[in-house]
Amino acid sequence: RPDLRSYRGPRQYRCRHTMDRGRDAREGVLDEKPFDRITMIVLAERSGTGTSSIYARFKDKRSLILGVHGRLAEQVYPCLEKLLEPERAKTRPLRRTVHITLSAILKFYREHGQMVRAALLVDAPYVYERQVRIYFYAADKFSALLVDRLPGSVDRKAIDLAADFAVRIVTSVVHQLLIFKDFKLGRKPCSDRLLVDQLTDAIMSVIDNATPKAGRSN
Repeated sequence: RPDLRSYRGPRQYRCRHTMDRGRDAREGVLDEKPFDRITMIVLAERSGTGTSSIYARFKDKRSLILGVHGRLAEQVYPCLEKLLEPERAKTRPLRRTVHITLSAILKFYREHGQMVRAALLVDAPYVYERQVRIYFYAADKFSALLVDRLPGSVDRKAIDLAADFAVRIVTSVVHQLLIFKDFKLGRKPCSDRLLVDQLTDAIMSVIDNATPKAGRSN
């Protein structure tokens, strides 16, 4: 893919240590500051390497952010797998599972918001493809969870639609937080805890609308 060609991986095993050491430092900087305020010199100083080492791996800041975003995106899958695994979720009410999952998602984006926002603003097709793959993975996992927890009389298409819409709700809210960042949305203050509570109510309402009254979720 065009966006990945500007990244050059290490040719020798000994280079990988330098790359791994610098990777964590660079990600720390990207999580702390807006991308447009970061220079290659700052990244090199933070990672304890020369700018030539960074340019040996990345063509420019754009390719760097795409590389870091790709690594971060890969961390999302095992997290969703753990949070939405049906057997694990059986030990608690469905509402509690939804609430825990939303809390974890919001925490993740709060911690990595600067970097994810920068990747989205790069406007590279591959970033959007990654986000779409995560979206479908989350929807599939949530559908599987609902199939396991809801009555067998509930139509599978209705479950899939409910899961899809639930993920759409969360994605929309997260992207609002990322794009508007420090600008206040809404007429009244909304803490992260209240936001998770409200999102949980909205998603449970979506689930209930797909469920016969006799087998409503809890």
